[in-house]
Amino acid sequence: SYTFKTSMNWDENDRAYYSLYISKGEDSDVRAIELKDNEKNIYDVPIVLKLSDDKYLAAANSDMDTIYYEIDVNSYTATAVDSKKYEWLDARNIGNTFAGKDGTLYCVTGGGVSKIDTEKKKLEEIFNYSWCSVNRGYMSYMQLVECSEDSIVLWGEKPTTMYVPGVPTEYMLITLNR
Repeated sequence: SYTFKTSMNWDENDRAYYSLYISKGEDSDVRAIELKDNEKNIYDVPIVLKLSDDKYLAAANSDMDTIYYEIDVNSYTATAVDSKKYEWLDARNIGNTFAGKDGTLYCVTGGGVSKIDTEKKKLEEIFNYSWCSVNRGYMSYMQLVECSEDSIVLWGEKPTTMYVPGVPTEYMLITLNR
């Protein structure tokens, strides 16, 4: 399996773009490719999904829209594809992602947690934050750390209104069961 890391950069015209660093295994060489558009600033790469053994999808949010790149890990190339092909993914509304123990991909959205189904080309909501009594305002600060069809575990810093020196930061672990 491949590991992908990102970094935001700026070109000589102060246009933002991303470098995608790809490695296979811990001891392999790291190869870099650029996700760049000459007319748009790219300010986020919220998700990289496996499409096949040698092809991945990177969603790059620009200041105008989402640009979808198909990444070939054999040739280390990124090709921008028609965004209509992946508009079902709604990358602008995806928070962090998590791969379950069974390989299922999950993502945090503004309303809850969804399962990403690349074969059916849809996001399937498995948990809506409205179904629980946890303060919804906290949820946007949480990271998905465990997920299955039956339970969800979120972790993060408890939002506070003000930083106070000497007062410890509070963290929250939220477990939601069906």
